[in-house]
Amino acid sequence: MLFRSLGGHPRLLLAQLQARVAAEERLHYLAYHDELTTLATRRGLTDHLAKRLKPGAPGPVAVIFVDVDRLKALNSFLGHAAGDQYLHTLAHRLREAMPNDQLLARLGGDEFAMLLLGMNAVDAERYIKRLQSELVRAMESRMWPVRFSIGMASYAQTPADFSTVIASADALMYEAKRCGRNQILQRVYEC
Repeated sequence: MLFRSLGGHPRLLLAQLQARVAAEERLHYLAYHDELTTLATRRGLTDHLAKRLKPGAPGPVAVIFVDVDRLKALNSFLGHAAGDQYLHTLAHRLREAMPNDQLLARLGGDEFAMLLLGMNAVDAERYIKRLQSELVRAMESRMWPVRFSIGMASYAQTPADFSTVIASADALMYEAKRCGRNQILQRVYEC
């Protein structure tokens, strides 16, 4: 009776409610997952860092920012559909190469981030150099030569402020781009 007094049929109201719940769940998913690659978004990365990098949490921690060099040229030359396919394939390769229980995110456009917990600076550097050469080899056979500008911030102890971790890796990545691209810049913080 209440449904009829509100002017609706119970099935119609239930369908509207289900559609609204589904839409809210989709919006929540898209806030934390990149639609093209299904990787975490920047928001997903920052939320994850906030949870995992609480003061006093065990270290070491390495955060790696990866920028795909010349993606704009690929989009201009072959079109955005080809660029999207390239990013999708690259994300798949990165996901396959990530150690278990580590986070991989697409920050937007041609930028990716990796969070490596429990990996010291030497091991993180070895890992990222091996990953870089594997990606170049795997993606070289594709339609476009791949190169990366990489910034890596490594911390012996978990830093008190996770935004500092992100800012450090981001600044190092942009410095790698300014210094000629296709290189890795790393900084080790002792905290």
